[in-house]
Amino acid sequence: RVRTLFPGSYHLRPHLKEYTFHPSAFDVEIEEGKTLEVRFNVTRVAYSAMGNLTTLNGRGESGVAVEAHLIGADLNKGLSPFEASTTDEKGAFRIRGLLPNQSYEIFVRDSNMAERITPPSIAIRVGTSDSRDMHFIKFEKVEFGYAVSLRVEVVTHEEGRSITRPDYHSTVTLALAGDNDQVLQTTSVGMARFSEIRHLRPGRYTISLVNTSLDPLHWRVSSNATQVEVFGDQWDTLVSIRVEATRNVSVSEQDTTTSLLGITAAVAVVIVTLNWKKFNAGRGY
Repeated sequence: RVRTLFPGSYHLRPHLKEYTFHPSAFDVEIEEGKTLEVRFNVTRVAYSAMGNLTTLNGRGESGVAVEAHLIGADLNKGLSPFEASTTDEKGAFRIRGLLPNQSYEIFVRDSNMAERITPPSIAIRVGTSDSRDMHFIKFEKVEFGYAVSLRVEVVTHEEGRSITRPDYHSTVTLALAGDNDQVLQTTSVGMARFSEIRHLRPGRYTISLVNTSLDPLHWRVSSNATQVEVFGDQWDTLVSIRVEATRNVSVSEQDTTTSLLGITAAVAVVIVTLNWKKFNAGRGY
């Protein structure tokens, strides 16, 4: 709605990124004291990529450029090679104008953060809807010493299937030990599947699973210990940890299975007995 127009002739040309309008322009005559309604047919021709940039503790990073670069752009066809946006006060971004049936690479454009953002980029294929829930994490530079950033993946195995479970990340607690196997720090993993251990001296460390809140009656949990060395100018090292959780057959399930086997065996005995009696009766015994 356009308000406070003086009487006279106007040329209207609507514009909204990702949409085309028909007609593309319209000439109108505004009379004093009257309201004029003009209708346009709208067609959506492009879509958006939406997500956020936060620190490990969930604080949004504002004012940071995020770009979407067209993969395999054919400039001769007039396709825009990239679109860009800037994160708001909560770290959220929306990149508009992405073309359908095209592939894009999304990444944070900030030279000061280039080595402190994970993932480095996110590849998407645009269809006929917006791409959502992209999450970039910034690792803040430590005041002194070194840091080890932990990226955790929890995979469950049950009924012959392996499933990645993001909702299980918060069940994991990891420990960092020095050369003498003495535990120096422990850290819990949040829902974002990342954690960080800071203020380390140069040296070699071992990271291992120390605890999980998954019920041991139902799950058998394991994870290989990972060694990492921090030194030199690499103040932040990213380490990936994979936690395997295999479903156990619970006591109640075992009891149920045993009971079913017992019932099946009892029924089989009854059937055999009845058939034997019929057989003997037929022979005149």
